[in-house]
This record gives sequence, structure tokens and C-alpha cells, in this order.
Amino acid sequence: MQGRASPDVPGIAAATVFAIASQIIGAAFLYLILRVDGGWQVVGLLALLGLGFYLLERLPWIADYALASFARVPLVAMITAAVIVLAFPFFVGSNTYILHLLIVAELYAVLA
Repeated sequence: MQGRASPDVPGIAAATVFAIASQIIGAAFLYLILRVDGGWQVVGLLALLGLGFYLLERLPWIADYALASFARVPLVAMITAAVIVLAFPFFVGSNTYILHLLIVAELYAVLA
């Protein structure tokens, strides 16, 4: 009998779409967090982040699906992450404050 090994394992196409889309959405969310100036906008984005963590806590299959997707297509996930990391500074443009935050975050990531 042919087919997938487990019903929980996503197909290659679904895993690829999930890996790329989730990283792009994460980068867009980070960009919004860095760009917003208004207090209520920041509170709204943090509430959205909190909702995401709440859903991960209540629906553990989301985390399992994400883990299975990234494990299914690790090369796609790594290439997408590399492209986003290399392209992100160009998207922030000439905003030196955001560039400073990115440099400091990268230094902390390397030191951790």
C-alpha cells in the first residue's frame, strides 16, 4: 500500500507552502513591530502575538504541523530563512533605528 507514512505528516507541497508562508508572515510581523509608533498599535500587535501563543497552547496540533512541515522540507526552510535575513535590511530602508535594532539583535543571537 502506498501513501504517506502518517496522516499527521504533511505532503511536500503543503509543507513547502507552510514553511515559506509562515516565515514570510513572521518577518512581516517583526517588520510591523519595528515600524509602528503609536502605543495602541504596539498594544494591538502584542495582543495579536498573545493570541498566537494562546492558540498554540490550546491547539497543540498547530505546533506539531509546523514541526512536521519544517522537518519535511528543511532545505526550503533554510533557504527561505536565509533570503529573509539577507533581504530584511533592504525592506527597512533608510530607517537607521530599525537597522540598529537588527544589528544588536544579530549580535545577541550570535553571543547566545
